[in-house]
Amino acid sequence: MKSNKLFVLFFFFLFLTPILAHAGVTSNVRTVTFDKGKEIESHRKHFLDGKNVRYEDETREGRVIEIFNYDTKKKYTVMDALKIYIVQDIPKEEELSSINDIIEGKDKDEIKPDEKNPKNKDKKPKKRTVEKKLLKEEVYEGYSCAVYDIKITVIGRVNQSTVCVIKELNNFLAKSENISYLGIKSIIEHKNIKKVDIEPSLFLPPNGYKPMSPF
Repeated sequence: MKSNKLFVLFFFFLFLTPILAHAGVTSNVRTVTFDKGKEIESHRKHFLDGKNVRYEDETREGRVIEIFNYDTKKKYTVMDALKIYIVQDIPKEEELSSINDIIEGKDKDEIKPDEKNPKNKDKKPKKRTVEKKLLKEEVYEGYSCAVYDIKITVIGRVNQSTVCVIKELNNFLAKSENISYLGIKSIIEHKNIKKVDIEPSLFLPPNGYKPMSPF
């Protein structure tokens, strides 16, 4: 289960960062991970402004909200029913290139460790190479979509993706099929994609909720 989460997070953080400068995008996102004969599926609501991301997941215990705020460099996990939230730093090594950087050839060639963490004092940057190839153009959810094959290699470990990006929404990552260096496959699909104005308050914990330590 831990390897599933790490694999999905790798591609999740890769394609988190900026999409639109002044507007936002909302969608319903479906994620399916295949590992050792098991299929794990999740459905969440997705909100994106020019930089920050919010996910809403309806569970038996109530709504759980995940917020990745790159202005505050914090991740907030909100438990709606309990009116509490957990706040964590977003590690520097998870602030990878955006899909725009990859498409435009501006991606980073190394991942630097978080220098503020004493454990990373003597660690060297991890070398990373990115290869991309335009495969075709297609229509997805009513939008013109460019399909790319992308191969990312980090210290000899190869992660392969086929991604569909919507040019009209500044290369919004609409769907992807991914295979990790461990051979784990995942599919991420956005449906009901809409360009909207999004309030900045959506990317902060609700007023009156109590912060909790993750430890």
